[in-house]
Amino acid sequence: LFRSDKGGKTAVDAFEIHVHNNTNADKAAVKFKARFDGDYNSVVHDINKKIRLVKNLAIAFGDRNSSAITLKNITKGSIVVEWTNNTLPLDPCPREQIKVMSSRITEDRKTTR
Repeated sequence: LFRSDKGGKTAVDAFEIHVHNNTNADKAAVKFKARFDGDYNSVVHDINKKIRLVKNLAIAFGDRNSSAITLKNITKGSIVVEWTNNTLPLDPCPREQIKVMSSRITEDRKTTR
């Protein structure tokens, strides 16, 4: 990715996109789903906002980077996001870990932070 400012100075940056084989798509310990306030259209049509969303989910769950998050779906209703966390084991079911992770993004009244 090349960028230049008005003065003609340029900078180079790189990012990686990993596309996973979909054969294990349904194999996850849990699928999280949350509703966020915001403009659905501005998120769903802007790759930078999607990337920022995934990064913020990773941070909220205490993951070092966003590679632990697999975005499954974004639907209307403000912004309804479904995702899995790839750091959770499949067997045995990590019930306590799921409860802890879920509590990181919910308030006492069970609404999304």
